[in-house]
This record gives sequence, structure tokens and C-alpha cells, in this order.
Amino acid sequence: MVDFKLSIADPKSGKTYQKEAKDKEAAPFVGKNIGEQIKGEIIGLAGYEFLITGGSDNCGFPMRREF
Repeated sequence: MVDFKLSIADPKSGKTYQKEAKDKEAAPFVGKNIGEQIKGEIIGLAGYEFLITGGSDNCGFPMRREF
């Protein structure tokens, strides 16, 4: 199925955390666009909300904001 490698940044501490989302965890990300928000419960981080700020496909092509 689909696998995503997530980079989650914490602006307060300046640290970035890596997490992999596979199968059921990855399904809610399919079809999302830059600027949309995701609830942390879907990736096992309850109580958080995340903003999609970018990404790339398996060839390295970056996402672009659709107007």
C-alpha cells in the first residue's frame, strides 16, 4: 500500500522528529493538499494537530500548492 515518511518540526525547541506512516495510518494523507490540517490521533499522537507544509514523491518532485 502507501508509505509516508513524516518530518514533524517543533518550532519551540527547534527539533525535528521522524515518523513513518504505513497502511491505515497513511490513508488519511492521500488526497490532502499543502495548507490542510491533520489530527494527530491518526498517526498515534493524540492531542496534536499538524499542518501540511510540503512534501515530495518517490522521484523527488516537490509538492506544489494548487490554486
